[in-house]
Amino acid sequence: MRARRRAHAALFDLDGTLLDTAPDLAAALNALLREEERPGLQLAQVRPHVSSGAVAVVRTGFPGVDGEPFERLRRRFLSSMGRQ
Repeated sequence: MRARRRAHAALFDLDGTLLDTAPDLAAALNALLREEERPGLQLAQVRPHVSSGAVAVVRTGFPGVDGEPFERLRRRFLSSMGRQ
């Protein structure tokens, strides 16, 4: 009998190849935008940035925000993803 090998890691490609996460990410971004009293974005505006990560997604909603204010927004965005 062959020994079973345990996986040490799992890699996921969530930019639409396996799962379409863009609607969830856009919803999280729009919730953050509402909290900050900014207008929401359409899914089509967010989708091109999803595969570039949280920084790109948050930058799409908050252009021109840098430094610690941006970092706080990024952390809130990531935190909100855990609640969905």
